Amino acid sequence: MQEVVVVAAARTPFGLYKGILGDQRCQDLAANSMKEAAKILTMPGVFGEGIEEPTIIKFVKGKIAVSAPIRHVGFNTVIVPSAATDSGAYATPAHAEVHNGTEVIFTAFEPFGWKFIGWFKNDQCLSTEKVSYIDVYDPYSSLIRYEARYEFDPVLRNGRYLELGRGYTFDFKFDGWSNYKGKLVLNSDVAPDWHFVIERFDTENGKQRFILINDPAIVQPIDIGFTMTYEITPIGIMLYVKCGTIDNPWGFTDDEVLNLKWTGNINNTQNRAGKKFDRDLSGNSVILQ
Repeated sequence: MQEVVVVAAARTPFGLYKGILGDQRCQDLAANSMKEAAKILTMPGVFGEGIEEPTIIKFVKGKIAVSAPIRHVGFNTVIVPSAATDSGAYATPAHAEVHNGTEVIFTAFEPFGWKFIGWFKNDQCLSTEKVSYIDVYDPYSSLIRYEARYEFDPVLRNGRYLELGRGYTFDFKFDGWSNYKGKLVLNSDVAPDWHFVIERFDTENGKQRFILINDPAIVQPIDIGFTMTYEITPIGIMLYVKCGTIDNPWGFTDDEVLNLKWTGNINNTQNRAGKKFDRDLSGNSVILQ
């Protein structure tokens, strides 16, 4: 049972307010100001499902006797579906306790292979923005469940990938580079950073692939090329190598499988034309008291 505090009528700051709909339906409530009354009466569902807000809010009388519930509410944030968590999805704040009606900044991180749909309370979508200001409020419950919902979205994504076998990193840009379809910078401890361009995308025997050649704008020790058939996984990309150059400094062989894990967008990385890779907005949330 929720704890209540009984306030004497002579000293209470609460007033009686009335919200009126166009069809003359009314809703009374006690609040300590017109502003608070308006905030509560315009919450979705106060007048019933599908009704957004009253047309008129008016003050009825002041200094009424009320039983006022303790005005703190806790909340938890849950990732849905849980498989998105396995790929690195997270949302902040995970849990907190605030004054009922506090505006809180919620932040969702969108990992590889997953698209953020929105913030939900029950089946109501509160926002579709990854960084959102949400009023934490519930007139009936002291513990609220918010959901950060995702859907699986298997598309090639720009950014840095870690090769899980040798530890090399692959910095991919798949949405165009100069006159080419994309770019790759291969970083390793066995050779200098190697610059490739994606000459084209195509299919072979129903499988998707891309063709890598040396970036012609950069002088490099030898001419190297690869054909990479690929599959998108929940954590990154599975590459199946066909070596145009068998003698390569990384030791890649024909039909070798490279398991790449997406580790994030490349921060403050610039190309020769001064362009930057996109960076997702993420980080710690701030609670506004």
